[in-house]
Amino acid sequence: MGEVSLPQMASTNSLFDSPAVPGMQIFSVSLTLYLSLENGNFIIDTGTFPLFLIILGTFLTIPLLTLAFSRISKAMTPYSLGIELFLYLAFILLFLREWFLLPLMAMPLILGIFKMNLKQGLGWTQIKILIFVGLSFLMYFLGSLIQFIIQPLSAPVSLVSLKDVYIFPGEQFPFLFYLGMNIYGSALTITFSPLTLIIFSVVAALVAENYEGFFTVLKGGNSSGFKSAVYGVTAALSCQCEACISLLPAMIFIIVSTTMVPLILESIFLLVLSSYFIRAYRLGAPTAFFMKLALWYRTREIIIAAFLVLIVTPVELLGLYLGWLHSPLFFFGISMLDTLSGYALAKVALLYLAKASKNILSVPLIAAGVAMSLSWYIPALTTYAFSSGIAFSLMAISGFMAGILFGIAHSTARNGYLVPEAVSLVYGIFVIIIFYITIDLRVNIWSEFSYAQTVIYEIISWALMLPIMWIFTQMALYSGNGIRDVKLHGPFWRTVI
Repeated sequence: MGEVSLPQMASTNSLFDSPAVPGMQIFSVSLTLYLSLENGNFIIDTGTFPLFLIILGTFLTIPLLTLAFSRISKAMTPYSLGIELFLYLAFILLFLREWFLLPLMAMPLILGIFKMNLKQGLGWTQIKILIFVGLSFLMYFLGSLIQFIIQPLSAPVSLVSLKDVYIFPGEQFPFLFYLGMNIYGSALTITFSPLTLIIFSVVAALVAENYEGFFTVLKGGNSSGFKSAVYGVTAALSCQCEACISLLPAMIFIIVSTTMVPLILESIFLLVLSSYFIRAYRLGAPTAFFMKLALWYRTREIIIAAFLVLIVTPVELLGLYLGWLHSPLFFFGISMLDTLSGYALAKVALLYLAKASKNILSVPLIAAGVAMSLSWYIPALTTYAFSSGIAFSLMAISGFMAGILFGIAHSTARNGYLVPEAVSLVYGIFVIIIFYITIDLRVNIWSEFSYAQTVIYEIISWALMLPIMWIFTQMALYSGNGIRDVKLHGPFWRTVI
C-alpha cells in the first residue's frame, strides 16, 4: 500500500516579491469600478459611501499586505493571498454581467493564482491557500451571507447598508454586522461586514494550519503498508472534525443575535486549542493531559458503565411523568443517553468478560449503529415514537443496541481509537444538516415540536457536539502519534509548553 504523505512546501515565486504585481491588481480593480460607475452599472448610495470606502480599501490594500508578508512573515503569506483570491473571485461574480470588462476584472485573480507558484508542485503553501478559499466560501454560503440570486438584466451592482435592509424588532442592531452592507451583484448577493471577514478568515486560517499539522504529526510518510494507511485515515478524520467545528460561526450568523457570540468563541477556542496541542506534538513535547484522561476513564470504566445503565430508565420514567416528552431535548436526548450507555456496557463486557476477536469488521457495525440511532429522526418515525408508547420503547432499545454495536466496533477494531472519532463526526455532520434545514431553509422538520423548540435543541446539540468531536479528535491524534512514555506528576500544562 502506498505511503500516506503530502508534498513539501514549494519554493516561493518571484511574483511575491515584485511590487509591479500588486500595482497591476490595484489598477485593474480601480479602473473596473470607475468604468462601471461611468456606465451607470454600479450605484453607491450616499449613505453607504463610507462603507464603500472600507470595502474599496480592503480590495486595494490586500495585495500590498501579501507583498509585505512575503518579505517579513512567510507563515502569513498563504492567508493574505487566500483573502486576496477570495475577494477577487467574489469581485468577478459581482460584476459578471460586465462581460466587456471581464479581462480587466479577471487580471487581479489571475495574478493572484500565479502567485501560488503551482509550477513548483502542490506543496503545503498551495494546499493551505486552497483550503482557506474553499472554506471561506463554504462558511459564507452556509451562513447565507452569499446567496446566488440572478438580478434582472437592467439591475446595476448596488451597495445598501444593512441598517436600511434589516429591522431587528426588540433588540439592538447586532455588532457582528456593524458597518455591514449588502452588495447586490449580477449573479450573487453578498452580506459583508468587517467582523465577518475577520472571524471567517481567522477560522479558515486555523483550520488550514491544523490540517497541515494533522498530517505532519502523524508522520504517515515515514511508514508503509497498513500503519501508513491508518495514519492517513486518522489525519483525514481529524481534518473533517476540524472542518465541522469551523462551520459553527457560519451557521450562527444566520440567527443574527449577539447571544450567539459565546458559541462562536467556543468554536474558535477549540481550533486554537488544537493548534496548541499540534505544536506540542511537533516539538516532541509529551502531552500528559490525554494520557491522564484515558487512564482516568479506564480506572473508572465499570463504574461509569454501571451508572449510565442504571440511570437511563429512571430518567426516562421521570421525564415522561413530568411531561418532558414535548421537549426535543428530552425526546432525542434519551436516545443519545441509551446509545451512550450501550456503548459503555459493550466496552466493559468485551474488555472483562471475553477475549474479543480482532477480525470483526468495524465499518459495518458503525454503519448499522448509525442507522439504528439516527433513523428515529426521520419525521414519520418521530411522529410514531411520539404518539405510541411501544414505538418510544423501540426507539430507546434501538439506541441502546446502536451503542452496543459502537462498543463492539471500538473493542474489536485494530485501531479502535478511530471509532469514536468517526461516530462523532457522523453525528456532527448530521447536526449541521438539520441545523441548515431548520435555520436557513426555514423548515420545521418535526411537527411535534415548535420551530423555536427545534432551533434551541439544535443549538444546544451543536454546542455539546463541538467539545465531544474535539476530544475524540485529540485522543485519536494522541493514540496515532504513539506517545506513551509520559510522567504523570504535576500539572499537565507544564508538559506541553
